[in-house]
Amino acid sequence: MPAGGVGRVRWRQAGCRGSTGSTFSFADFQTAFGPFISVYLTNVGWTQSAIGAALSTGTIASMASQVPAGVLVDAMRSKRMAAAGAIAAISVSALGIAFWPNFLTITAAEALHSFASAVLGPAIAAITLVLVNASAFGERLGRNARYAAIGNAVAAGVMGAWAYYLGERAVFLFGAALAIPGTGGPCNFARTRYPASPT
Repeated sequence: MPAGGVGRVRWRQAGCRGSTGSTFSFADFQTAFGPFISVYLTNVGWTQSAIGAALSTGTIASMASQVPAGVLVDAMRSKRMAAAGAIAAISVSALGIAFWPNFLTITAAEALHSFASAVLGPAIAAITLVLVNASAFGERLGRNARYAAIGNAVAAGVMGAWAYYLGERAVFLFGAALAIPGTGGPCNFARTRYPASPT
């Protein structure tokens, strides 16, 4: 195999290893926005109707964000930057929920998290397409989904322990902290960069 071909294979292999770890990490900090938020808001004095209204904002924002988020990712030249920006936005959302549990902040955080998640999905898919041949794309997405599920399960257990011993707010602080290494994760998809590879 020519030297250039060997370099590209090694670049793709390194990128695929990075994508596995990064997908696991992404699922970890997303778990903070699951059932923990309802318990947290109940414990800080929210009524069920207020919790439902705030979480419904996130649901509506998620549905409304799918097409605009995909258009944004398509328009951005660097898909890795799109993913990193989305992860940073999710971290900001978690911090907002942890420190300012009022209705305005929670609804804004839910909306921001929903849009950022809608950006993160297609950004990861676009990066994955760079790393594998089109024929292996479906298999690679399945592998990503498998590690995301494992990440969700692990994070749920760890965050449940944090909530039990340190309080529900610790879940969102932990989720925000997990996003710090995750912000660099998209770049680790292709840590060994091939000079002629697309961004």
